[in-house]
Amino acid sequence: MKNIIISSLLTLFVLIDASFAQGKNLSLEESKELAFRNNYSAKNSRLEIEASRQVKKSVFTNFFPGISAGGAAFRANENMMEIKTEGGNLPVYDGNPINLFTPTQFAYLPGSTMGLLKKGTFGAVNAVQPVFMGGRIYNGYKLAGVGEEVSELK
Repeated sequence: MKNIIISSLLTLFVLIDASFAQGKNLSLEESKELAFRNNYSAKNSRLEIEASRQVKKSVFTNFFPGISAGGAAFRANENMMEIKTEGGNLPVYDGNPINLFTPTQFAYLPGSTMGLLKKGTFGAVNAVQPVFMGGRIYNGYKLAGVGEEVSELK
């Protein structure tokens, strides 16, 4: 009994699904339009035309300056480089040329340590304007336009 109910329900669902699938009759023009829209070569042609348009757009951007920016920051726990100077007596020139090589006066210089590169920041902005490149940008743009026409004619 259970199998009969299940099989009858399945048959009913299949018939209902098949009846909804045949909902509309197509005219000749609608059939041609659907065939053209779903044709793979026609789809590939449309995609080639769109690709050539995008290439032309990307070549057009070469007429404008290229701008780029970047930056970096760092912070270390300890100094990355340390410079140590020892203390001592520093000879002082008193203005007399005779005492130039045998100084008589000295100044005391205490020892010290100087640390470098513990923290820092860096930033840069670059702008490159193509001034003249022998007509490469202009001719590239013209060739991209020709490529677009060729793909449309294909």
